[in-house]
Amino acid sequence: MAEIKTIDELDARGKRVLVRVDFNVPVEDGAVTDDTRIRAALPTIRKLVDDGARVILMSHLGRPAGEGFEESFTLRPAAQKLSELMGKPVVFATDTVGDDARAKAASLRDGDVLVVENLRFDKREQKNDPAFCEALAAPVAQRMGLYLWDVAFEKEGAGWYLRYYIDRQGGVTIDECEAFSREVSDLLDEADPIDQSYTLEVGSPGVERKLTKDWHFQKYIGAQVHVRLIRPVEGERDFVGALSSYENGVVAVLLDDELEMTFSPGETAFVRLYEEF
Repeated sequence: MAEIKTIDELDARGKRVLVRVDFNVPVEDGAVTDDTRIRAALPTIRKLVDDGARVILMSHLGRPAGEGFEESFTLRPAAQKLSELMGKPVVFATDTVGDDARAKAASLRDGDVLVVENLRFDKREQKNDPAFCEALAAPVAQRMGLYLWDVAFEKEGAGWYLRYYIDRQGGVTIDECEAFSREVSDLLDEADPIDQSYTLEVGSPGVERKLTKDWHFQKYIGAQVHVRLIRPVEGERDFVGALSSYENGVVAVLLDDELEMTFSPGETAFVRLYEEF
């Protein structure tokens, strides 16, 4: 079992630290009417600020429709109340994982605090969107020295699975997968981006990992890949060869007989690395 550091053991100076807080507070006429929940988070926030962290706070507020900004559910009043209670400026982002949040997170200095907008404003938050789940978990992976290979939400048998594939140079351990799972589980509980029951799984993408993103293909130009087609071509659905190029989603593979074949995104069931055992 991986050992999880407490906040007192965390070396946070100069690091961006994403904190899930409960700022689901009552607001009337643009002002917080009960700041109990904000005050409850102050010891943690102040500790991180004093330690030189670059603090990013995320929360939901109420139950907006999930179709974008709604003035009555903005977290701006909570950010303003936090600034008042801390006696220092608090940066506010007008989105959750979008351009404004990324830009303001990147410009934070040691000891700064950023509050991102209501998680439930993001249209993807209730649409089972793996990209939104990936964006939520990316800071966790970065802080742990990992990178996210892929995120998939898929049906298997009678159940649905949200799968995170993480990696690092030299590979990941079971303990790292468990630690990542615990932290991401808390974020998912807060953001609630999946509107049905599911099982969370975290693991390595493996030696024969699927290539799904542009950077995956660029990274493995020249490597042996296995391409499976949705429909057979001349009776064949599976092709193995060297990945010779990738452009605009089109995969080119050089087969053993020096024949190069190209496959469009709509033709392939999957493309994965190939290891001959």
